[in-house]
Amino acid sequence: MSLMTASRESAETLTILVAELHRRTDHPDYDMTRLALQTWAEALRDPVLHHRARQLYVDALERIGELAQRWRDNGHLPADADTDAVAATLLSIMLGMIVMHHVVDDIPADALRTGVALLGAATRAPAPTTTPAKQTTP
Repeated sequence: MSLMTASRESAETLTILVAELHRRTDHPDYDMTRLALQTWAEALRDPVLHHRARQLYVDALERIGELAQRWRDNGHLPADADTDAVAATLLSIMLGMIVMHHVVDDIPADALRTGVALLGAATRAPAPTTTPAKQTTP
């Protein structure tokens, strides 16, 4: 099942993302993620390629936004969920997974789910308040 056609909860989606990354990188002759990294680097110096790459990612962001809207409509996200924020976050995770795979190490799906859940829990808690340090004049 593909990410774009699934109506899944976020935990299942992260598992699908990790599996899809492996599917795309495990092919011995053709690794799409290497091409993505090279395209990102080249797009920094080539305005035509930058425009093309940007449009592809804007289109992907719109498709992911549609998926997030379906999640909201099906009750997997709160009724007032900002689906644009969800889409941007999910695309950022997807692109970050490619960088991690090639530069650092693969992220297991369970670690990714745990990290996202912990970040979500951290943003629901009230922000800690700090008292500014007193300034003294010499």
